[in-house]
Amino acid sequence: MKKILLVGLISLIIVPNLAFAAYTSDQVQNCILSPDTKSFDCVVAKDQGSVINWNGKEQKQYAVIHRSSMVISPDSKHFAYLAADSTGYFVVLDGKEQSRYVLVYYSSMIFSPDSKQFVYSAIDKTAKGFAVLNGKEQNKYNAVTSPIFSSDSKQSAYVAMNETSGGIKTLESFVVLNGKEQTKYGNVITSIIFSNDSKQLAYTVLSGSSAGTSSPPMFVVLNDKKQKEYDQVSSPLFSPDSKQFAYVANDDVGTFVVLNGKEQTKYGMIIGEPIFSPNSKKFVYFSTSNTNVNAKHFLVLNGAEQTLPNYINISNVIFSPDSKQLAYVATQNSQKFVVLNGKEQAKYSNVSLLAFSQNSKQFAYMATKTDGMTIVLNGKEQKIVDKIYDMKFASDSKTLVYVALESGQLKREVINLK
Repeated sequence: MKKILLVGLISLIIVPNLAFAAYTSDQVQNCILSPDTKSFDCVVAKDQGSVINWNGKEQKQYAVIHRSSMVISPDSKHFAYLAADSTGYFVVLDGKEQSRYVLVYYSSMIFSPDSKQFVYSAIDKTAKGFAVLNGKEQNKYNAVTSPIFSSDSKQSAYVAMNETSGGIKTLESFVVLNGKEQTKYGNVITSIIFSNDSKQLAYTVLSGSSAGTSSPPMFVVLNDKKQKEYDQVSSPLFSPDSKQFAYVANDDVGTFVVLNGKEQTKYGMIIGEPIFSPNSKKFVYFSTSNTNVNAKHFLVLNGAEQTLPNYINISNVIFSPDSKQLAYVATQNSQKFVVLNGKEQAKYSNVSLLAFSQNSKQFAYMATKTDGMTIVLNGKEQKIVDKIYDMKFASDSKTLVYVALESGQLKREVINLK
């Protein structure tokens, strides 16, 4: 793989601290940056509950705010999170409390790509589940999960479950696409996804029992058509141009990628999930020759194997926006480090939040050291802080922004890239 030198002059701008309250790292449970990097939101634990800290200002306190429920719309103009009190669970959308329910699935809360719609899954007092789309309850079932929007925001889908009719009651799952129930399958449907052109829909099914098998088979459904059954299948993915389709499968011989309906080379194991490059011309995954400790490790790029060191694990795989660079996190000897364009970077106790700038000239990630956390930008460590929660490059590639806790204060810090 071609190595590209990342260059850029760097200066650090510390935005004046807006937080008046001092926090510990245990209190600050999670923070996220808006897509435009201009604001941040954090869930902070207090003595009598939790609050949202928005750009340094504490909002209304609730008995519970789910730490992973915060979501900001793609245009950065809307914000929602899940709260609870003695009356039940409810979404707070743009500061307004929505309807109370027995349960709301925090992971189901999403905005449409055009930021004009909002959906989540809930359960009411009758134990019925449903999607709440733009504030309106949809058809009720035994349960509803995994609502999604298409990339053009014109379509929506979710997974529903209902009891079967007849003597023995069992649950059957099916997808509801634009309000219409699709083919009913087994008891579990996961990993529902639209293609980027919004014309295709795929998901994974764990079917019911099958004769001659010790466990239920799994298969992928593409455009409401059942694909081949395997012992196991992973989440499906489309290429960015929507012309290719892939997933990982497993049978009694080995583990392999199914690319555009064709089984690829079988390996002992495939590590993580495959990934397409942004231009859809590259397809990468990581594999091992067998399941033994001394197995050979490979990076498979467009079907060609490149031998790797025997890493314990590989994760956080990303391409640069121009599709010319590849980075991932590797684990070896209890240490984690980034591998950028085939070259191992400095080793730390933990690394995460890998990101390229939109112009592909800058690369950064978060690293954990013995005395705190730091941003590593183009191979150079920035200042040490107590904790880093989120990090993003601005869309114009002129700044790198992150949310940090330093000396008890939450800060949005900006690194100016020239």
